[in-house]
Amino acid sequence: MAAAVHNGKEYEENFDVLILSTGAKPFRPSIEGLGKAGNAFTLRNIPDTDRIVKFIEENHPKTAAIIGAGFIGLEMAENLSGRGLQVSVIERGNQLLPPLDFEMAALVEEQLGANHLTVLKNKTVVSFEKEGTRLVLNDGSALAADLVILSVGVQPESALAGACGLETGLRGAILVNDKFQTSDSNIYAIGDTIVVKQVVSGAPAVIPLASPANRQGRMVADIISGIERHYAGTLGTSIVRVFKTAAAVTGLNAKQLKAAGTPYQTVHVQPVDHAGYYPNSKPLVLKLLFDPKDGKLFGAQAVGPNGADKRIDVLSTAIKAGLSVYDLTELELAYAPPSVRPKIRSICWAMRR
Repeated sequence: MAAAVHNGKEYEENFDVLILSTGAKPFRPSIEGLGKAGNAFTLRNIPDTDRIVKFIEENHPKTAAIIGAGFIGLEMAENLSGRGLQVSVIERGNQLLPPLDFEMAALVEEQLGANHLTVLKNKTVVSFEKEGTRLVLNDGSALAADLVILSVGVQPESALAGACGLETGLRGAILVNDKFQTSDSNIYAIGDTIVVKQVVSGAPAVIPLASPANRQGRMVADIISGIERHYAGTLGTSIVRVFKTAAAVTGLNAKQLKAAGTPYQTVHVQPVDHAGYYPNSKPLVLKLLFDPKDGKLFGAQAVGPNGADKRIDVLSTAIKAGLSVYDLTELELAYAPPSVRPKIRSICWAMRR
């Protein structure tokens, strides 16, 4: 039996198992004037999208400021640019897309410049003026914006767990074992609200991604049904498309390895996405990080118009399987030039006629 409080009233319910899947919520920074900024939005779900679309349709903004250059921020930057808005991206760090290393993120930044977006790095917003239409930055400069998107990360929605006395850890996320049990063995937790093990380092981490959350939901269903399952952790494999290029990542990046004091070696390769003798081949930049002693794979990043997803999926699987950098030379992967892109296939058929 458990007690719950709703609208100040306490209720008691009987249950054998409770699963918490409360997810995460957008982080809303404490910035002077933000509370009066009726043009500032966060984006986490469909209702958030509806509110942004409604604002655009009713107010016809001409300029937009995106605060934060993560996956959501850059996707919003592209979409708002596609609607004809003049977009500025404000990032407090020295690069876009923190999961990538500096030189890989620079390739994505080129896409923003090529599409006439303004990128302001090493900048933060210190105050909102004129009901959010004027942003004052940390260097004293100001930026006009009819629309503002706050994309500075998410935080675990773990208030309910804390109120129930469940143990929390990193960033306030819920602590669970490899069967997703919390400090109360009858209560399970999954998704963006929990602390997971980073597969490569073994360290605790909060990795709010849809794919791991979905897999955790399927696993906890097996577990409470009596099937023996153990969650091995999360790699953090993810991908984003920004205009004509995609950026994909898995495992640890160089910044994380340096912070942990882990020796590593890096290799960069720049193949084309399909056979060069076929039309329209495009360059793809691939970065691999591994242990210089035994070749253990630590992580990988890929940036390019096509094929980043396939390379990173293969490398993510290799890391999960415990393969070394030397094992990669022996992988057998499906490939036929006509199967790569429908446009190429049509060219081939035309040539045969």
